[in-house]
Amino acid sequence: MRLFPFKTPLPLNEETRQRLHGAIAEHRLQEFSQRHRLSLDHFLLRDSNGSTAFHLAVGKGAIGEVASILKTTGTPFSLEHCLLKDRSGRTLFHQAAQSGHLDRLAAILKESGQSLSLDHLLVTDRDKRTALHRAAWGGHLEQIAAVLRESGQVLLPEHFLLNTYNHRTPLLLAGNNGHLEQVFSPALWLGRFPEMRRLWEHVPEKHRPQVDFDRAAHETLLLSRHPLPRLGPQAFGAARRPSPSFPETRGQNPGLFQGNPPAK
Repeated sequence: MRLFPFKTPLPLNEETRQRLHGAIAEHRLQEFSQRHRLSLDHFLLRDSNGSTAFHLAVGKGAIGEVASILKTTGTPFSLEHCLLKDRSGRTLFHQAAQSGHLDRLAAILKESGQSLSLDHLLVTDRDKRTALHRAAWGGHLEQIAAVLRESGQVLLPEHFLLNTYNHRTPLLLAGNNGHLEQVFSPALWLGRFPEMRRLWEHVPEKHRPQVDFDRAAHETLLLSRHPLPRLGPQAFGAARRPSPSFPETRGQNPGLFQGNPPAK
């Protein structure tokens, strides 16, 4: 690794913003930071969409590098930075939920004695989408549930039925994008089968073939009696799925359930 003993100071202008964002997008941030003296103000420079370097870094999985750089400046990464909004009203939690990097963001906050809560994930953007809507679209609901479980929080049926976004709930978005199986993962509903069954009644008929609900119900009841060892968020984040943009195509997986008709 090349060392650059004399770091070049950078002005707070658009050219610097472009160079910094470019380094993050091309996964060259570490080298860029070795060459140039960076401060918090550089990471707060915004592009035409109102996005900071934080927003870009979360989406690219580079927020850990950003946090390390800030730590050397004496201004550690904090929850306050996570709540910064771009012009669309998206926070870092929106970005992390859709890209599948919420576990990394949560781990960084935990290292500094901070933690995210469910309330942070329920903040809406300009279109009234929460981080749950974003995760449902991107296929990362299991990761969100795992991160929350680490802090003793759980997702309730009501959270999957939030209709703030033009009556498109996280449940509907998950079904539209072929991710419904995540919603009914037994790990999400341990000891809460009645809630799981209640949520199933809201699943449209066209989405039901994605889930073998009889099998999911059996596994949930079995695991509730004999719980598995506690798994952290990384258990769900190891194999990261590509995160689609809005809107996205539908997909289905085979399954079978004989039960109540869906709510109209």
